[in-house]
Amino acid sequence: MKRYKILIVEDSKLVSKIVYKHLDAYGYICDQAMSFEKAREYLSEKEYDFIILDLHLPDAYGEELVYKVMKRSKAKILVLTAEKDLELREALYKDGILDYLIKDKHFNDSIRSMHNTMQTIWDNERFTVLSIEDSRYMREQVSKVLSVRNYNVLSARDAKQGMTFLTENTINVIVLDIELPDRNGMDVLRELKNQERYAHIPVMVLSGSSNQETIRECLKIGAFDFIHKPFNIEEFVLKIDRAISINKKDVELLSLNNLLQHNLDETSLIAREYQDAINKSNILSHCDINHKITAFNEKFKDICGFKGNESIGKTHEELSSSDTFSKVYAEIIKTIENGNVWTGKITGKKRNGSLYYTETTVMPIYDMNKNIIEYLWMSSDITVIMNIHYEIEETQKEMIYKMGEIAESRSEETGNHVKRVALCSKELALLAGVSDTDAQVLYHASPMHDIGKVAIPDNILQKPGKLNPEEWVIMQTHASIGYQLFKDSKRPILQASAIVAYTHHEKWDGSGYPNALQGEDIHIFGRLTAIADVFDALASDRVYKKAWKDADIKAFFIENSGTHFDPNITKIFLENFSLFLGIRERYR
Repeated sequence: MKRYKILIVEDSKLVSKIVYKHLDAYGYICDQAMSFEKAREYLSEKEYDFIILDLHLPDAYGEELVYKVMKRSKAKILVLTAEKDLELREALYKDGILDYLIKDKHFNDSIRSMHNTMQTIWDNERFTVLSIEDSRYMREQVSKVLSVRNYNVLSARDAKQGMTFLTENTINVIVLDIELPDRNGMDVLRELKNQERYAHIPVMVLSGSSNQETIRECLKIGAFDFIHKPFNIEEFVLKIDRAISINKKDVELLSLNNLLQHNLDETSLIAREYQDAINKSNILSHCDINHKITAFNEKFKDICGFKGNESIGKTHEELSSSDTFSKVYAEIIKTIENGNVWTGKITGKKRNGSLYYTETTVMPIYDMNKNIIEYLWMSSDITVIMNIHYEIEETQKEMIYKMGEIAESRSEETGNHVKRVALCSKELALLAGVSDTDAQVLYHASPMHDIGKVAIPDNILQKPGKLNPEEWVIMQTHASIGYQLFKDSKRPILQASAIVAYTHHEKWDGSGYPNALQGEDIHIFGRLTAIADVFDALASDRVYKKAWKDADIKAFFIENSGTHFDPNITKIFLENFSLFLGIRERYR
């Protein structure tokens, strides 16, 4: 193990002591500084390989602190902080930090993560990433981000230059843009996967498009993963690390295969060493023909949370009984019992109830007579990557919800209005036969139905009396304004938000606005939200009126079914009227 020199910059004596104790036990040479001033003294006198940096010191903090340290040292910086600010985290990765670790209940795991990162970082100099990207800015960003982790990066501006680099160098991972000036990126991907000498190289497709058909096609051709531009740097780096790891294993296995073919006797010892390497770097388990676990390695125990031999005799479904895993388990069994290999992502549940995520391959193992004698499960842990991905998604959804609340607050509505409309829209969608996925999208999009009101003057928006004709024309523009805000987005929720904003004031008989659409020409998201929005408007107190009685609300919808509202959805709404009254009562 390499004994690196490390400077620990942390103002908490307790935290600094804990970090020092662990790293000293690993054999590192450590110095401690409680302030930036003390750190500056050390940096003027010594050179360090790594700096572990707290973001909040008595005399400096945040991004400015990182800049100051970077000016004084070429050491790689690992941020250790209690700060969970996602924007700051992304900014620091752009600036060139090596890692961002949180001081929380998993603090000891963070210290082990530091150790693992520091031990592997210099080994990355053996690996080369080829970036084929026509944007100079993106080429420079990819190169900068990966250079921090000591990867060699070759940057090609088009497919021709990329193929030249590929033939002249040993490439471990390819980052491929779909839109290239001289060739379509998917054609390049096909060529790579059809050539035996390149087929094993993981190809990370990079594109600004979020077209689902394009994504599926790339994955079918053989892309390792698909990343949207602009990408989250931490997620990108973790995926590159995983691709490098898998390529390394593939190269090792290919080398092993060549050695075995050349001289089986001479390579028997090497084969055992490679088997040991695979065992140490993967989550492995063996199952009998009845899918009961017969053997596993330490990494399997670690991710499942079971001790000793508790897993023996159980199926993977019994150990990892999350709802998502149960759905995919039947597909896995069907695939492998037919003699095929199953590959995909799995969501499992640990013994303590927490979720984990793996990239998994399950394959049948045959005897000399080609009979299946067992099944091998081989996985890589991608929990960190998936948690970051879900955290970003949840942040986006929360921002959309808050924007909807802001729009409603200008017309002096309460924040609960958007919550009630969202819940009513979703429940009505499910009752109307809309898929779970689309109902969930509508739930997150419907709070934006009146987002266009941010552009309506207060004297019109908050007028207690009836609007005059000129004011009414201005008020109606909020539907088109809301649509214009989101119509060019590539995100499904924002695309749905544009549809809801544009169509929720259309009427079944064509008398609505802004486009006087009729019947099923009105998107179902608009028809559903229209009922939810009007119901909440009638059932709740507003600045210009009191809430209607329940009987009067029902009478209104009966009267306007087939004119204002979709008659089929209105019938479903009225049949389940008590459900929507319950939502109103919960969020008054």
